[in-house]
Amino acid sequence: MHDICADTGLEPSIVQALMPDRDALLFGLLEDDQAQLEGVLYRLEATSLDEMERLTRFVQGALQIAGTAERAKVLTELWATVLSRPDLSDWAAERIRGRRTILRNWIDRAGGDPFSPVPSNALASAVLALLDGLILHAGLDPRAFKWENVSGAIDSMLGNLSSGRAPS
Repeated sequence: MHDICADTGLEPSIVQALMPDRDALLFGLLEDDQAQLEGVLYRLEATSLDEMERLTRFVQGALQIAGTAERAKVLTELWATVLSRPDLSDWAAERIRGRRTILRNWIDRAGGDPFSPVPSNALASAVLALLDGLILHAGLDPRAFKWENVSGAIDSMLGNLSSGRAPS
């Protein structure tokens, strides 16, 4: 509660009125995280960028959203709770399916078969899992890596995949 008040500048009584219990707070944080990721996707979907650039920028945007040790720690705790709650787990799985579908469509439209023999749904799933895994690692050990280096490594892997080269 203290961190929320400090981050938002709101008084504790206002935060408690908006989030009366732990579940309301948890769901609010999850909704915010999901909305931020989907906002990046929908903004990119509306651009005239090519599909590979959209995919790369989504990865960059997702890492930027979770790019602080504090945010990564909160997300790590949220996902641990989500996994223990079927109602939240089902809700989150549906949101993830939606993101995976958009990424898969971008990959499919990237011009034939640039990632062959990797199926587009598998690549979309791997990208989402990689992002979640990086956030988990940052939450567990914030000194383990620098987000800008991780972002560059992912850009390199995606570029190598789209050109048919093995990741370096």
